Amino acid sequence: MGAGMTDTPAPASGAPLRLFNSLTRNLEPFAPVHPGEARVYSCGPTVYNYPHIGNMRAYVFADTLGRTLTYKGYKLTHVINITDVGHLTDDADAGEDKLEKAAAERAQSIWDIARHYTEAYWADIKALNIRQPAHWSIATDYVPQMIDFAKAIADKHCYELDSGLYFDTTSVSDYGRLARHGGFTLGPRRAGLAPRMFGDVGGAARLSVRHSHRRHRSSRNPPPERNRPESGA
Repeated sequence: MGAGMTDTPAPASGAPLRLFNSLTRNLEPFAPVHPGEARVYSCGPTVYNYPHIGNMRAYVFADTLGRTLTYKGYKLTHVINITDVGHLTDDADAGEDKLEKAAAERAQSIWDIARHYTEAYWADIKALNIRQPAHWSIATDYVPQMIDFAKAIADKHCYELDSGLYFDTTSVSDYGRLARHGGFTLGPRRAGLAPRMFGDVGGAARLSVRHSHRRHRSSRNPPPERNRPESGA
């Protein structure tokens, strides 16, 4: 599948690498947080259906960026997550878990659904000649860490409802500045917008992900082994 995404070639000559900074809205020289090292995170798929060409565009882009960083001599660490729990059907953080819904519709276990569509996604990655990341991060492997993280910030940054633990956007003074939200100092909660919830590696979920996690673990079939590709190979 081509070179791994942890290659460290000799520094390339030529013009310095310049990238568009989403915060300043300017093209700027790339200055890594860790000298000589670049870390890239890609939000991977929720594995309840097949990815379409628009989904795969993000990984082609990340691979192109990764190859450029490698060519420029940076030590690259690329991580892609797989969301196999805790992604709701409604973008407003409501509704059913997408995997549970797909499993019920197909009369299969959640594990079978997750395994099938994860392997289909990995096949598409290979077909597009996208290099393997340094790490594949599977959401259900990290549920305890998600819960611990949410608990650690709960007192300062969260409020609790019957439906779960929610992040209070008013607790961060510059929340929304990346999107240049005109009233970011007020925050979505004060503006009457639905705040995001905590949890999965890809973004939004709740402390109650532990309940969904238990349903996964207690299903009739144990979690099957995925034919996980070798990371960084």
